[in-house]
Amino acid sequence: EKIAISSFNSRKKAEWLLGRLAAKNAVKDFLKNDNIRMKDISIKSTRKTPPRCCVKSKKRKIFLSISHSGNNAVAAASKFPIGIDIEFARHFNKNLRALVFNESDRLNAKKDAETYYTSMWCAKEAAAKALELGTGIDFRRIKLKNGKKNSAIASWDNRLHEFEIILKKADNAIIAIAIPNER
Repeated sequence: EKIAISSFNSRKKAEWLLGRLAAKNAVKDFLKNDNIRMKDISIKSTRKTPPRCCVKSKKRKIFLSISHSGNNAVAAASKFPIGIDIEFARHFNKNLRALVFNESDRLNAKKDAETYYTSMWCAKEAAAKALELGTGIDFRRIKLKNGKKNSAIASWDNRLHEFEIILKKADNAIIAIAIPNER
Protein backbone atom coordinates (compact mmCIF):
# COMPACT_ATOMS: atom_id res chain seq x y z
CA GLU A 1 0.00 0.00 0.00
CA LYS A 2 2.85 2.39 0.77
CA ILE A 3 4.34 1.81 -2.69
CA ALA A 4 1.04 2.46 -4.46
CA ILE A 5 0.36 5.74 -2.68
CA SER A 6 3.82 7.17 -3.31
CA SER A 7 3.07 7.74 -7.02
CA PHE A 8 -0.14 9.78 -6.51
CA ASN A 9 -0.57 13.55 -6.50
CA SER A 10 -2.02 15.06 -3.30
CA ARG A 11 -5.68 14.99 -4.46
CA LYS A 12 -5.45 11.40 -5.68
CA LYS A 13 -3.58 10.43 -2.50
CA ALA A 14 -6.38 11.83 -0.30
CA GLU A 15 -9.06 9.98 -2.33
CA TRP A 16 -7.05 6.76 -2.22
CA LEU A 17 -6.54 6.98 1.56
CA LEU A 18 -10.21 7.76 2.12
CA GLY A 19 -11.17 4.74 0.00
CA ARG A 20 -8.77 2.46 1.88
CA LEU A 21 -10.10 3.67 5.23
CA ALA A 22 -13.68 2.99 4.09
CA ALA A 23 -12.62 -0.46 2.81
CA LYS A 24 -10.84 -1.45 6.00
CA ASN A 25 -13.83 -0.34 8.05
CA ALA A 26 -16.10 -2.38 5.75
CA VAL A 27 -13.89 -5.44 6.33
CA LYS A 28 -14.00 -4.94 10.09
CA ASP A 29 -17.80 -4.64 9.97
CA PHE A 30 -18.06 -7.71 7.72
CA LEU A 31 -15.93 -9.81 10.08
CA LYS A 32 -17.78 -8.39 13.11
CA ASN A 33 -14.46 -8.13 14.91
CA ASP A 34 -13.37 -4.88 16.56
CA ASN A 35 -10.11 -6.49 17.70
CA ILE A 36 -8.67 -6.47 14.18
CA ARG A 37 -6.29 -3.57 13.74
CA MET A 38 -6.28 -1.53 10.53
CA LYS A 39 -2.67 -2.50 9.88
CA ASP A 40 -3.69 -6.20 9.94
CA ILE A 41 -5.93 -5.61 6.89
CA SER A 42 -4.09 -5.54 3.58
CA ILE A 43 -5.76 -4.45 0.34
CA LYS A 44 -4.16 -5.11 -3.03
CA SER A 45 -5.42 -4.09 -6.45
CA THR A 46 -4.29 -3.13 -9.91
CA ARG A 47 -6.03 -1.19 -12.66
CA LYS A 48 -7.18 -4.49 -14.17
CA THR A 49 -8.16 -6.43 -11.05
CA PRO A 50 -10.68 -5.76 -8.30
CA PRO A 51 -9.35 -5.05 -4.82
CA ARG A 52 -8.40 -8.14 -2.85
CA CYS A 53 -8.31 -8.27 0.89
CA CYS A 54 -6.09 -10.22 3.23
CA VAL A 55 -6.53 -10.15 6.97
CA LYS A 56 -3.74 -11.32 9.22
CA SER A 57 -4.69 -14.65 10.85
CA LYS A 58 -7.88 -15.04 8.77
CA LYS A 59 -8.14 -17.64 6.01
CA ARG A 60 -11.52 -16.73 4.50
CA LYS A 61 -11.95 -15.04 1.13
CA ILE A 62 -13.32 -11.52 1.33
CA PHE A 63 -14.64 -9.72 -1.75
CA LEU A 64 -14.26 -5.98 -1.69
CA SER A 65 -15.49 -3.02 -3.69
CA ILE A 66 -14.35 0.58 -3.22
CA SER A 67 -15.51 3.86 -4.73
CA HIS A 68 -14.75 7.51 -4.12
CA SER A 69 -15.92 10.81 -5.52
CA GLY A 70 -14.42 14.05 -4.29
CA ASN A 71 -14.26 13.97 -0.50
CA ASN A 72 -16.55 10.95 -0.18
CA ALA A 73 -15.73 7.25 -0.19
CA VAL A 74 -17.79 4.09 0.19
CA ALA A 75 -16.81 0.45 0.37
CA ALA A 76 -18.49 -2.92 0.70
CA ALA A 77 -17.07 -6.24 1.90
CA SER A 78 -18.79 -9.57 1.37
CA LYS A 79 -18.37 -13.34 1.01
CA PHE A 80 -19.51 -13.04 -2.64
CA PRO A 81 -18.56 -10.59 -5.43
CA ILE A 82 -20.11 -7.20 -4.77
CA GLY A 83 -19.94 -3.81 -6.45
CA ILE A 84 -20.39 -0.28 -5.16
CA ASP A 85 -20.18 3.17 -6.72
CA ILE A 86 -20.73 6.74 -5.56
CA GLU A 87 -21.09 9.76 -7.82
CA PHE A 88 -22.50 13.25 -7.61
CA ALA A 89 -25.25 14.10 -10.07
CA ARG A 90 -23.61 15.64 -13.11
CA HIS A 91 -24.24 16.54 -16.71
CA PHE A 92 -23.55 13.92 -19.39
CA ASN A 93 -23.21 15.67 -22.74
CA LYS A 94 -24.56 14.05 -25.90
CA ASN A 95 -21.17 12.57 -26.93
CA LEU A 96 -20.56 11.04 -23.49
CA ARG A 97 -24.09 9.63 -23.38
CA ALA A 98 -23.46 7.95 -26.76
CA LEU A 99 -20.19 6.43 -25.48
CA VAL A 100 -21.56 5.12 -22.20
CA PHE A 101 -25.27 4.41 -22.58
CA ASN A 102 -27.04 2.09 -25.01
CA GLU A 103 -30.08 3.19 -27.01
CA SER A 104 -32.50 1.74 -24.48
CA ASP A 105 -30.82 3.70 -21.66
CA ARG A 106 -31.07 6.93 -23.65
CA LEU A 107 -34.73 6.35 -24.61
CA ASN A 108 -35.67 5.93 -20.96
CA ALA A 109 -34.12 9.23 -19.85
CA LYS A 110 -36.35 11.12 -17.46
CA LYS A 111 -36.95 14.85 -17.13
CA ASP A 112 -34.18 15.04 -14.50
CA ALA A 113 -31.54 13.78 -16.94
CA GLU A 114 -28.56 14.52 -14.66
CA THR A 115 -29.91 12.31 -11.87
CA TYR A 116 -31.07 9.64 -14.33
CA TYR A 117 -27.76 9.35 -16.19
CA THR A 118 -25.71 9.52 -13.00
CA SER A 119 -27.87 6.77 -11.47
CA MET A 120 -27.45 4.63 -14.62
CA TRP A 121 -23.68 5.22 -14.54
CA CYS A 122 -23.51 4.19 -10.87
CA ALA A 123 -25.64 1.10 -11.46
CA LYS A 124 -23.52 0.00 -14.44
CA GLU A 125 -20.23 0.61 -12.64
CA ALA A 126 -21.43 -1.27 -9.55
CA ALA A 127 -22.56 -4.16 -11.79
CA ALA A 128 -19.20 -4.20 -13.63
CA LYS A 129 -17.39 -4.37 -10.29
CA ALA A 130 -19.64 -7.17 -9.01
CA LEU A 131 -19.06 -9.10 -12.24
CA GLU A 132 -15.33 -8.51 -11.68
CA LEU A 133 -15.05 -7.03 -15.19
CA GLY A 134 -13.30 -3.88 -14.06
CA THR A 135 -14.31 -0.40 -15.15
CA GLY A 136 -12.50 -0.25 -18.50
CA ILE A 137 -15.31 -2.06 -20.30
CA ASP A 138 -17.94 -0.81 -22.73
CA PHE A 139 -20.79 0.12 -20.38
CA ARG A 140 -23.25 0.03 -23.30
CA ARG A 141 -22.96 -3.78 -23.10
CA ILE A 142 -24.43 -3.77 -19.60
CA LYS A 143 -28.20 -3.77 -19.83
CA LEU A 144 -30.41 -2.90 -16.91
CA LYS A 145 -34.06 -3.59 -16.34
CA ASN A 146 -36.27 -2.47 -13.51
CA GLY A 147 -36.32 -4.62 -10.43
CA LYS A 148 -38.02 -4.02 -7.13
CA LYS A 149 -38.36 -0.48 -5.79
CA ASN A 150 -35.08 1.46 -6.26
CA SER A 151 -33.34 -1.56 -7.77
CA ALA A 152 -32.43 -3.00 -11.16
CA ILE A 153 -31.33 -6.29 -12.67
CA ALA A 154 -28.19 -6.31 -14.83
CA SER A 155 -27.16 -8.42 -17.80
CA TRP A 156 -23.80 -8.48 -19.57
CA ASP A 157 -23.60 -9.27 -23.28
CA ASN A 158 -27.16 -10.60 -23.13
CA ARG A 159 -26.24 -13.18 -20.49
CA LEU A 160 -28.38 -12.64 -17.47
CA HIS A 161 -26.46 -12.11 -14.26
CA GLU A 162 -29.04 -11.59 -11.60
CA PHE A 163 -27.87 -8.68 -9.51
CA GLU A 164 -30.05 -6.58 -7.36
CA ILE A 165 -28.77 -3.05 -7.79
CA ILE A 166 -29.90 -0.82 -4.99
CA LEU A 167 -29.80 2.92 -5.64
CA LYS A 168 -29.78 5.44 -2.81
CA LYS A 169 -29.67 9.21 -3.05
CA ALA A 170 -28.18 11.32 -0.27
CA ASP A 171 -28.11 15.06 -0.89
CA ASN A 172 -26.61 15.29 -4.39
CA ALA A 173 -24.73 11.97 -4.20
CA ILE A 174 -25.99 8.72 -5.70
CA ILE A 175 -24.80 5.37 -4.38
CA ALA A 176 -25.35 2.07 -6.18
CA ILE A 177 -24.70 -1.36 -4.66
CA ALA A 178 -24.77 -4.48 -6.83
CA ILE A 179 -25.50 -7.69 -4.95
CA PRO A 180 -25.77 -11.03 -6.77
CA ASN A 181 -29.16 -12.72 -6.32
CA GLU A 182 -27.48 -16.15 -6.13
CA ARG A 183 -25.54 -15.93 -2.89
